[in-house]
Amino acid sequence: MISIRIGITLSTRSIGLRCLPTHKIARRLLSVDHYLSPTESISHIQDKFEIFTNVRRVLDLGTAPGYWAEYARDQIIEEQGIKEEDFVKNCHVVGVDLLFSTPPNGTSKLQGNIFSEDLRKRVESHCKEIAFRQHQDKIPIIPNDEDEIVSKDIENSYFFKEMKEVNAQTESGKLEEDYKVDLILSDLGPPLKQKSGFWVSTATNPYKRLGSYDSLRKPLFDKGIFDLADAALVYACDLLKHNGKFVLRLSQVDTNDAELKLLHTRLLKVFNEVNRWGGDQDIYFICKGKDDAIDKVRAFKL
Repeated sequence: MISIRIGITLSTRSIGLRCLPTHKIARRLLSVDHYLSPTESISHIQDKFEIFTNVRRVLDLGTAPGYWAEYARDQIIEEQGIKEEDFVKNCHVVGVDLLFSTPPNGTSKLQGNIFSEDLRKRVESHCKEIAFRQHQDKIPIIPNDEDEIVSKDIENSYFFKEMKEVNAQTESGKLEEDYKVDLILSDLGPPLKQKSGFWVSTATNPYKRLGSYDSLRKPLFDKGIFDLADAALVYACDLLKHNGKFVLRLSQVDTNDAELKLLHTRLLKVFNEVNRWGGDQDIYFICKGKDDAIDKVRAFKL
């Protein structure tokens, strides 16, 4: 398997082979000897399915070392037409992984086991906190009095912050389920090399860290990948908003496996549109139009 190490900068947003024409990427996918890098694959999916349209909040499952999270951040900035410094005011990207990794600038990350209910609750709580703080920043300290000017000293005062907290809590009922994300990206499998920060031979490298976790030492090329896909679908049922989008990557699976057909059936229950894309190396499911009427119990009911 060939992985391409790509340097990414927020200012230029020149991400890997993003400028490569779509038909050339598709041709590469058909090549037996070529493996699409994470940046190439998510870029092609965006070109073909426009998954970042009307997206402000993203949950990235299996985020380490951060390729998709960084791409999501930059793509949201471009799609929303906002300045880089304004990204955290209205948008957010949160990553989840068992492995330690430094999240890209402007994003956040939670570490834990995807099968843990405690982690799912922490992710939900984190999303609520982000939505609450973004909503809080939009609430004026003095309602219905646009003529009064509040000085910088008062804005930074303890009293001002406390009043803003009270006003935010009063208005928090309006949030309802606005904390839920618009898009979930799932790439749960062995991570690629991290892009920067550590020498590749150190114990902090995700490849080296695999030996620290029993679950990660087990091969995922049999049925384990489907367990991870089911866990990602549970997150989609719980934390993805109505009409939300879901991108699921499966690596090294048998296209004739009955488990793959069962997964496809479950996705069709939850989403109004399910597209399958990929070749022999990887399979991607690009799902749109989440149906809130289908919860995780109904999704997994045979």
